[in-house]
Amino acid sequence: MQVDLGISSPNPIPLSLLDAAFRRAPRVAKPGTGSEAELSAADRRFISGFAAYDSLLADSARVYRDGHQPTTDRIAGIELLRSRPVPTKWVPGRARVARSGELGYTLGTFEGAEKGGYVRVWRHTADRGWVIVLDITTLIP
Repeated sequence: MQVDLGISSPNPIPLSLLDAAFRRAPRVAKPGTGSEAELSAADRRFISGFAAYDSLLADSARVYRDGHQPTTDRIAGIELLRSRPVPTKWVPGRARVARSGELGYTLGTFEGAEKGGYVRVWRHTADRGWVIVLDITTLIP
């Protein structure tokens, strides 16, 4: 599997290289850092619906949707997301956490009036746990 979300690139980066970058050294667990199990659980909250964005989108989150300007904060992100067709099914795929435990990413697919793939970049915070700092979807025709 490769990640190519419409950004011009002659050669998409294979996910195996991204995984390797996240796992170069043994993880040093620190208080307040997140695990892959916790990140996967946060991503699975979308299975129950759109409302997960209300609690999981960071205050400074960027949301990218085709045909729209990227948003740069939570309120604008929620507004953009509400203006789009709501997926009826989220299928989480992969979750990886950096060895620091402070950043991670998830990817998967969605279906509904539109279908496609998503990538989310997450940051672990002391007060809210995992929050989405970047949310990108790409449609499959």
